[in-house]
Amino acid sequence: MDALAQFKAAQRQAWAGFTPFELTTCTTAPRLVAFAGIQAGHRVLD
Repeated sequence: MDALAQFKAAQRQAWAGFTPFELTTCTTAPRLVAFAGIQAGHRVLD
């Protein structure tokens, strides 16, 4: 397997677990932003 194929396989494996993580964080992230008082124009570290 060449380097590109290895990279692609590793990326597929890494992203396979993203959906459960996203389903958990998509509901809490807006609440965290509201709690922190972040508004348009504020500079934050993402």
